[in-house]
Amino acid sequence: MVCWGLGAALMACSADEKSGATHSGGAAGTGGGSAGTGGGSAGASGTSGEAGSAGSGAGAGGAGAGGSAGASGSSGAGGSSGAAGSAGAGGAADCAVDDAPCALGGGSLEGVCCGGTCTSAECCATSGCTARHGQGWVCEQGSCQDVVGTLDGLRWEMACSGATSNPLVCVASGPSTDSKRLGGAAGQDYSVTLRFRGVVEEKTYVGGTKQASWHEGGTPGADGFNVYKLEISSPPQTYYLNSGVSERYRCVSLDYSRTVTITAGATVTLSADPVDLNQIRNVDEDGATPLRVPDVAPYPDAYDGQFIQMDVLSVVPR
Repeated sequence: MVCWGLGAALMACSADEKSGATHSGGAAGTGGGSAGTGGGSAGASGTSGEAGSAGSGAGAGGAGAGGSAGASGSSGAGGSSGAAGSAGAGGAADCAVDDAPCALGGGSLEGVCCGGTCTSAECCATSGCTARHGQGWVCEQGSCQDVVGTLDGLRWEMACSGATSNPLVCVASGPSTDSKRLGGAAGQDYSVTLRFRGVVEEKTYVGGTKQASWHEGGTPGADGFNVYKLEISSPPQTYYLNSGVSERYRCVSLDYSRTVTITAGATVTLSADPVDLNQIRNVDEDGATPLRVPDVAPYPDAYDGQFIQMDVLSVVPR
């Protein structure tokens, strides 16, 4: 209850209403109570005393002096203004955007908006985790989880380790294999979008489905050109990354993206196989100019050999 004083004998009170939980923040209390009316009116001036009558006889007395006027009464003090009502706590109207911070019961921004309600969860959707932590994080049962982990930024590399009799061919450094495990909730499938960039020689693959340099399924052709392969254990899948025509003595630049399905806990294996232990040097069609891939190491320098770098663009639960 909030009360205001009005003069010495009058009191007025009103209840301060709080906004409900489903409203946006309660409007601030109205301005304080109006100031008290002015104090009592000034006292009336005293009347002047009547003049004394003149004395009779030979020694007549003079007239008496008039009485002095009474002092005016002082004005009463004005009443003080009432305190403004406090604003109501924020309600659901504050949660128009999922994953926006919101105030829980304590009033601090410790909650997260989800479906128009302020919750105590860490996240509402995967986009909220991505905004906070980067690509590869997803929202699982209100908690942000790093699904990709060390999968992002993996590379296949085969450097030139020696010369051959053919100036366009070098000795390859040997096979390269690396395996990582996908995180996430057990049994959950994810749509993972991957970007592949690098410098490779082309290879003929038989069977399967070819989409430019991307080849799903099939088998490597029976020749000595390099095989670049991505294998996923669950669901079982095999992809080749340098699909083209063997026997071309020049390299090509790769930069493309594909989306694959990977189950939480699956093993992702990257392998590069020089087959005959030799490979085409990093040169383009003219046989002399090395290829460089912007924003991928060792750019602006050229890599002495062949490589592919795999980056994760997005992860979405299926």
